[in-house]
Amino acid sequence: MSPRGIIIKFILFVLCLSLIPIPSVPSSPLYIHFIDIGDGDSTLIITPSGENILIDTGSPLSVNRLIKYLRSLGIERIDHLILTHPHYDHIGGLFGLIPRLQVGKLYDSGLCNLGDDMYRDYVSVVRQDLSRYRLLQAGESLDIGDVRIDVINPILPPTGDPNTDSIALRLTYGEMKVLFTGDMTSVAERRLLKLGVDLRSQVIKLAHHGENDTTSKEFLMAVKPEYAIISVSRSDIYARPHPALITRLEEAGVKVFRTDQDGTIILETDGREYRIRRLKPGTRS
Repeated sequence: MSPRGIIIKFILFVLCLSLIPIPSVPSSPLYIHFIDIGDGDSTLIITPSGENILIDTGSPLSVNRLIKYLRSLGIERIDHLILTHPHYDHIGGLFGLIPRLQVGKLYDSGLCNLGDDMYRDYVSVVRQDLSRYRLLQAGESLDIGDVRIDVINPILPPTGDPNTDSIALRLTYGEMKVLFTGDMTSVAERRLLKLGVDLRSQVIKLAHHGENDTTSKEFLMAVKPEYAIISVSRSDIYARPHPALITRLEEAGVKVFRTDQDGTIILETDGREYRIRRLKPGTRS
């Protein structure tokens, strides 16, 4: 073949390559704040499009601390408030938050906890305006800009246990995946494993503040996380996280951050790479 023919073939090859679609990976940062609120559980997600997602509100004892932290970030509005299950340490802060911050959409599983004294008040607040209320159950999803949130629990029919029936979420942003497990127990984990749900995630927020009836060895093998986040109070009366759970994480090679030791934990990702930093107690964001 003549040199001219080789050049023409090369040019045609380059042109063909330019027509092959290349999957786009977002580059604007997404932030996840695993907030050190003390009593209870609350996680803030700030999407690249600027929407604020709050998962749980902590307890009435910790809501002032939560609001102080949100306002330190300049946040006066929560666009999406997800309440994983009706227990005091996850929804109790709601009553102090709603009057002081704007809240857009509210989500819960629709499952009840008739044994909880505050549940009736909770229902009157969350479901008084059905135009901004939505049920979340396994198989649902939320698309917020480039961020996709898949609901993997509760699976129907419900078990009747609020922890087992917690809302669990898998967030995807580009190549980054983060698993949020509420207070989901090993019973729910086994149901997910039996169904073959894709759980693989670089980061997992562990269930139930590190209780031993969560995050089984089999569940960890399915998730394959690099990092685990534990939200737990420094004065936790149940001495969580449980030593056996910590051993399982160590044996799986999972690095651990925990709010009682590290303060608020902040994950930043561009959809390709990610970094995690600690905001020690007493420091500012």
